[in-house]
Amino acid sequence: MKYLLTISTLLIALSANISGQSKLRVFGHLTQGFAISDEHQIFGIPTSGSSDYRNLALQFRYDIDPKNNLIVQIAHKRLGKHPAQSEADDVELDWGFFEHHFSPEIFLKFGKVQMPLGIYNELRDVSVLMPFYRAPSSVYSESRASGEYVNGIVFGYSTKLGKDWRFRSDVFAGQWSWLEWLLIAPILSNELSVKLETVDIEKAFGCQAWLMTPIEGLRFGFSGYFGDTENGLSELLSGIKAPSLTSYLFSVEGDFDRFLVRAEDNIISVVNSPFYMNSYYVQSGVNIWSNFVLNAQYEVVDFKDFIVT
Repeated sequence: MKYLLTISTLLIALSANISGQSKLRVFGHLTQGFAISDEHQIFGIPTSGSSDYRNLALQFRYDIDPKNNLIVQIAHKRLGKHPAQSEADDVELDWGFFEHHFSPEIFLKFGKVQMPLGIYNELRDVSVLMPFYRAPSSVYSESRASGEYVNGIVFGYSTKLGKDWRFRSDVFAGQWSWLEWLLIAPILSNELSVKLETVDIEKAFGCQAWLMTPIEGLRFGFSGYFGDTENGLSELLSGIKAPSLTSYLFSVEGDFDRFLVRAEDNIISVVNSPFYMNSYYVQSGVNIWSNFVLNAQYEVVDFKDFIVT
């Protein structure tokens, strides 16, 4: 098992209106992290340690009227020596979408929208809400099938169930991409090379559901999607050309006054193939004093039944 030490420091968080009567609001944050690995480089974290972990984001929200909003977020991200860093631009569009509220309980978004998937997927670039410098890599990796966004539509609905329960659901459809990487060790050389490949998932459809309990801060969730892919490791490891993927994510969160517990289990499988991946994490935090919180995290990624051709 490889141990990682991470230290995250929140430097800046801001929220402001352009003017007193303006419909335009601007939000921003800057998070800086330090990480070190004990044996080898993992998730871009070297054994020598690195402070090249940064997430700077600016979000612009324009309230057209009480029911219609336009939201755009741009970001600058650094992930140390992660192979995906070579393909990243200095400034990128995180998302940009139009949002319409039919009522306080029903909404529709379309454009490049945050994908409603689990606890952290919509919060990946809102680092002021995360206990570490990034979301857990086991479930929310840059090089795995859980993308940050969907080019398409998201429909959301929430309602009360009885007196003390509440239910929320989201349905989404569209297309997204992610970057996968593979370390290659040539037979006649000791130097590792990195192969990067963009994977596209088309005709994708997914949903998310959350059940909020009468215990304040305790909720249970399920997310999943299905789609057809082109390129990538799933094709290589499953032995199937242009395979279809399914993903199931089970979530539980208890966010209480003095402590919090979060856990998620993700299963990604290839249709008509024995290959699948199971990843999970457990996260906990204790409020020691005032706003000082001590957090811990344990996570595992397990690949099953490789078929390499």
